[in-house]
Amino acid sequence: MCGILAVLGCSDDSQAKRVRVLELSRRLKHRGPDWSGIYQHGDCYLAHQRLAIVDPASGDQPLYNEDKKIVVTVNGEIYNHEELRLSLHNHKFRTGSDCDVIAHLYEEHGENFVDMLDGIFSFVLLDTRDNSFLVARDAIGITSLYIGWGLDGSVWISSELKGLHDECEHFESFPPGHLYSSKNGCLRRWYNPPWFSEAIPSTPYDPLALRRAFENAVIKRLMTDVPFGVLLSGGLDSSLVASITSRYLAGTKAAKHWGAQLHSFCVGLEGSPDLKAAKEVADYLGTVHHEFHFTVQDGIDAIEDVIYHIETYDVTTIRASTPMFLMSRKIKSLGVKMVISGEGSDEIFGGYLYFHKAPNKEEFHRETCRKIKALHQYDCLRANKATSAWGLEARVPFLDKEFVNVAMSIDPEWKMIKPEQGRIEKWILRRAFDDEKQPYLPKHILYRQKEQFSDGVGYSWIDGLKAHADQHVNDKMMLNAAHIFPHNTPTTKEAYYYRMIFERFFPQNSARLSVPGGASVACSTATAVEWDAAWSKNLDPSGRAAIGVHNSAYEKHLVNGNMNSKIMDSIPLTNGVGGHVGISRSSAYINKCSSGSSATLAQSKEVDVGPSSPRPLAALAGPSIAGDPSTRSSEQPVSSNQVPNAEVASDDNHVLAPRPVGLCREAAERAEEKENNKHLKELVVWWKKADEELRSPSHKVKTLGSDLLLRSRPSATCPNCAYAAAFGHNLSLKFSMFGHDKAAAILKIHDLQKELRAAKEAKKACAEALEQGKTEGFSAGRLVGRTEGLNNVARRLADGFDQHRLDSSLDTNLQPYPEEEENVVAGSDEFEVLLAEVGNRK
Repeated sequence: MCGILAVLGCSDDSQAKRVRVLELSRRLKHRGPDWSGIYQHGDCYLAHQRLAIVDPASGDQPLYNEDKKIVVTVNGEIYNHEELRLSLHNHKFRTGSDCDVIAHLYEEHGENFVDMLDGIFSFVLLDTRDNSFLVARDAIGITSLYIGWGLDGSVWISSELKGLHDECEHFESFPPGHLYSSKNGCLRRWYNPPWFSEAIPSTPYDPLALRRAFENAVIKRLMTDVPFGVLLSGGLDSSLVASITSRYLAGTKAAKHWGAQLHSFCVGLEGSPDLKAAKEVADYLGTVHHEFHFTVQDGIDAIEDVIYHIETYDVTTIRASTPMFLMSRKIKSLGVKMVISGEGSDEIFGGYLYFHKAPNKEEFHRETCRKIKALHQYDCLRANKATSAWGLEARVPFLDKEFVNVAMSIDPEWKMIKPEQGRIEKWILRRAFDDEKQPYLPKHILYRQKEQFSDGVGYSWIDGLKAHADQHVNDKMMLNAAHIFPHNTPTTKEAYYYRMIFERFFPQNSARLSVPGGASVACSTATAVEWDAAWSKNLDPSGRAAIGVHNSAYEKHLVNGNMNSKIMDSIPLTNGVGGHVGISRSSAYINKCSSGSSATLAQSKEVDVGPSSPRPLAALAGPSIAGDPSTRSSEQPVSSNQVPNAEVASDDNHVLAPRPVGLCREAAERAEEKENNKHLKELVVWWKKADEELRSPSHKVKTLGSDLLLRSRPSATCPNCAYAAAFGHNLSLKFSMFGHDKAAAILKIHDLQKELRAAKEAKKACAEALEQGKTEGFSAGRLVGRTEGLNNVARRLADGFDQHRLDSSLDTNLQPYPEEEENVVAGSDEFEVLLAEVGNRK
């Protein structure tokens, strides 16, 4: 994306004014780092910061007609420029730029040419013959644009707020699908599709027509003279974009220049749902896949930069923009200048989970219309500015003008979500690409539940943001929020925190008015909140706020977007997902089990985060979010009657939580029964709770000054269930073996601090003991731990099944100990023997 700035009729043609315009234009240089240009005609200035995508050699701006009487500065891409050139056979073009047609079209057709453009654009056109000017923005508002007015009567146009907010008395977002003409001095809409009136359409659903329309939308966006790729989250929308791109790339001009193998990019917290799904799709399509990790702290550190570039204080936009902002920087560092992305599908097809509660097809359709009309304030703003911050362009085929018209003309009855008929969200899009002969995607990806981008990168991302805001915004500040921020008053500490940062950068009243507000749940409009009475008590834009719909929906203790403070205290912000047992993993675990595969029990990924000092085991009991034991509060212990067929275990020091009897075997058997999926989910949730809460000391071993408490309690009725754990000061190791005919083990090292040497030796001893030991139900298990430098790496889990592998790593950010490699810790043999004896005793 380029950056444009225009000052029109400022009554000042001095050199000082030109210098000031250049200074303001440089604020947009991140959008266009390739070249800068400025044109002055009297008291009118047109400045441009170019990101060269098409014709990098000669397409510098501003652009002109033959006699240079008509001047244009443009941000965008015109996909049908070759067709338009052919229609302008009497004109001579100075460059090969796709935007070069705009000046000539105006010369030929006047102000009515805008609807002829197929693409994304924001432009200012100056006609020096009569000193008139024309400003226009694309149909949906994919490119960002603002308009302002100065006290001297000047009109200002800028791609971003930062280009004009210091100079204008009033400014606002330039509405999409509109043009502004100086000849009449007002805005008028040039884009008037049938759906805009919100009349209910009646066209029957034609899956092949829908498929062809979207394929055409993707293909036309392969127009590029620079390296490009696709953003791939592993969800339906981005996966379809990647699939179609890889299918049709070979015959394009871009493939001749840059090769026919597609590059794909994904970002997330380590272990997030998106990373895993994206990798699977990339492998299926054969793309060159690039996976970028970030931690919660990385994201928090970038928040101020994100708000400065995105220019909003909207909570959901900031949540989603931050990972995209970080990923865009990585992508640009690889030499890529353009990416194709999947924004817009959820608005068109009602893909957000709150659409499950749409009362009828009329309300469903009207809500999709409202969502599309507001895209320029949310997802389009995010996709445009988060990528442009690093000189990267994002193209969004779902918002292709022709495709939107096709999709929005379908009878909304086909879009309605009807689980009893097997129709989940965006069913008509999934069905259109469900090709048995030449499949576009694996079935489970094609029918994967919707994840909002800010959720899919890792649920602990949002939880970490809330925890961080809670540390910086106190209750007294919230009490006075309505007086400090009377417009769009923040209702959560997270919103208050973002608002404070925004006001530092953009203190003008016009700036705060440019950001939308209103109640929202799971990204709904305020109108749709009324669909479910319970939603008004849980106003949070995350998809997990759709209680009763999302597989990992928030529990009752989440009120008004705030989590229990004790829960928040359990989320360390220093190492991202490594420090928080993600709800995403519990969700993925349960979803897999419900699909009917018994192997899922052996593939579950739990993470046990050890405390920096010993804490009572009973503190681990309590209610959890979506069955995730990591977020339990110590104030509400679990009683034995909460777990079916449970026994209560205890020792001299602690009252322990109930232990399941044969629960893993029952869950594994039920995984074979597809008709009992709902009951199985409940069993799996109980198993995860009970497994975490199971504590029964068997032996105590003292090694190198660290007291390690070793426990091993196999289930009484399930021969394939065994539990072993070693806890110590600043050390927590968890080995969990369960499942029917299969076993899984999870190892997590956290906060080793000064016991690093003891921890490494203990880990080695545990690994060797478990490899050699024979315990009930675990005769073929093998766990290998390995340390690389100061990074503790837990890898290579094999239990006789090659398909089960665990690969996880944790950067502990520890400083090296002197002579660390030279000091061989003694006592490991004794520890190994003791550990083996405990296993044999069982």
